[in-house]
Amino acid sequence: QLKETPDVVILHRAIDVEQSKDTELSPDAQQRQRWALLPQIKAIYKDQKLASGRDRVLVAVAGGIEPETAKYALQAGADVLIVGRFIASAKDVKFAMRRILSVLPGYSDIDLKRVHSEDDDTNGLVK
Repeated sequence: QLKETPDVVILHRAIDVEQSKDTELSPDAQQRQRWALLPQIKAIYKDQKLASGRDRVLVAVAGGIEPETAKYALQAGADVLIVGRFIASAKDVKFAMRRILSVLPGYSDIDLKRVHSEDDDTNGLVK
């Protein structure tokens, strides 16, 4: 039992788990099984008061996140995608990032996810 409700719960799948896929299940069934805990985690923390004042606990997912797995994770209720190897090991990082962002609801431009401030130097940006 936690003393305080967390702001974020991270569901992380280790690389050895990712590499040992259950070949008996279809790819779709594998993904449904992989993210089955997401609704359960959300249910545990439903209607709990957060010390930070946020209205709900966010559930983040990590481990083997790529565009296809990201879609399933989002459908299962993930609030945050933590993407590592798919972007970090990509030959074209910008393309990999755009592929991940393209699965996000409401995606239209890579720069929309960034917070702009008065300190931004927009003169140096190449469009």
